[in-house]
Amino acid sequence: MRFLLPSALAEPNFARFLTGYTLSLTGSSMVPIALSFTIYAQGGGAGAVSKVLAAEMIPMVLLLLLGGAIADRYPRRQVMVAADLLRLVSQSTLALLLLTHHSPLPVIMALMALIGTGNAFYAPGRAGLIPQLVSPAGLQSANGVAAIAQSAAGIAGPIIGGLLVAFTGGAAAIALDAASYAISAGLLASLRLGPGVAPSGAGVLTQLREGWSEFRSHTWLWAIVLQFSLVHLLVVGPLFVLGSLGFAHVPDGALGWGGLMALQGAGAVTGGLLAIHLKSPRPVRAACLWFLLYGLVPASLAAHLPYPIVAACFFLGGVALAVFGVFWDTTLQSEIPPARLSRVVAYDMFGSFCLLPLGYLLAAPLAAAFGRDGALWVGAVFTVVSIVAVLFIRDVQQLRRPHPARAA
Repeated sequence: MRFLLPSALAEPNFARFLTGYTLSLTGSSMVPIALSFTIYAQGGGAGAVSKVLAAEMIPMVLLLLLGGAIADRYPRRQVMVAADLLRLVSQSTLALLLLTHHSPLPVIMALMALIGTGNAFYAPGRAGLIPQLVSPAGLQSANGVAAIAQSAAGIAGPIIGGLLVAFTGGAAAIALDAASYAISAGLLASLRLGPGVAPSGAGVLTQLREGWSEFRSHTWLWAIVLQFSLVHLLVVGPLFVLGSLGFAHVPDGALGWGGLMALQGAGAVTGGLLAIHLKSPRPVRAACLWFLLYGLVPASLAAHLPYPIVAACFFLGGVALAVFGVFWDTTLQSEIPPARLSRVVAYDMFGSFCLLPLGYLLAAPLAAAFGRDGALWVGAVFTVVSIVAVLFIRDVQQLRRPHPARAA
C-alpha cells in the first residue's frame, strides 16, 4: 500500500501548522494524567478529578459558538495564535504553582478554565484553516495526516506524562505543555496564507443565526451530534474518571493507565493511516459502523479482562476514533460552505461536548448507583445502541461521498 503522507506534508504551510499542532496536542495529552495523579497524591478522590476536568470543559462548551463566529469574522490564524497565547499563560502559571506546592483545587480549576476558553476559540479556527492549507483533492489526505498527528500525540503524551509523574511530579508535564503552546503560536504566525474566504462583516448574532440555519439544514449532521452529546455524557466522561480511578491505588498505576492511553493513540495512528486510503460511497454511515469498535473500551475495563486484552481493546478503540474523525471532518469540510464552516463546526462541537462536563461529574454518582463496573457497562451498551439508532436515519444511510468543497 502506498501512503500519501509525503504529499500532504509537501505543503509548507500545512507542515508548519502540523508541527505546532502535534506538539501542543502532545502537551495536552500529558495534562490529564499529570493533574489526576497529582490530585490523588494530595489526597483528592474521583470527585476532585471530575471537578478539574469539568472546569476545563464548561467554558469551552459555553464559548464554542462565540469562537466559531469569531473565526468566521476575523482571520482564523490570528484567532488561533491568540488562543495559544492564552493557554501558554495559563499552563505556565499552573506549572509554577505546582512547583512551589501552592496549588489549591479552586486555583487549578480556574487555570484549567482558561485552557478551556482557549480551546473554544482554537478548535473552530483550526477546522476552517485546514482547507486553506491544502487543495480540495488533498483534503481527506490532510485530515488523515492530522489524525495521525493527533494519535501520535496520544501515544507520546500519556507515556511522557506518566514517566514525569512517576519520577519528577506533575509540574514538569504542565511546563512542557506550556512550552508547546509557545511553539505552536510561533509556527502559526509564520504561515504564508492567501486571501482565502473574505471574513464576514455581519454582526455576531447574525453570524450565529446563519450558522444555526446551516447546521439544522443537514439531518445527518444534527442527528449524529445529538448522539455524541449522549456518548460524552454516558460513555466518555465516566470512562476518563472511573478508568483512571481503577489504576490510582495500584503500584505504577500512572504507567498502567498511561500505557492504555498510549495504545489507544497507537490504534488511532493505524486508523489515520487506514482512513487516508479508505473510500466509502456513504462516508457517514461508514464512520458510524467503525465507531462500534469503541464500545470495546469500557466493556474491557468493566469485565476485568487481562491487561493485554484490555490493551488490544483500547487499540481498536483508537482505530475507531481516528477513522470516524477523518470521515467526519472531511464530510463537514466538503459539504459546508467555507464561509460558514467554523460556525457549523462550533455548533457541532458545542452539541457534541456540551454534556461532557456533566459526564465527568456524573461518574461518581453512576459508580455509587451501579458500581464502577456497572457504570462502565452502561457506557459500553449505550455506544452500540446509539450507533444502531442513528443508522436507521435515512440521511445518515444515504449521504454520498463528499465532493470538493464548494464556495459559499
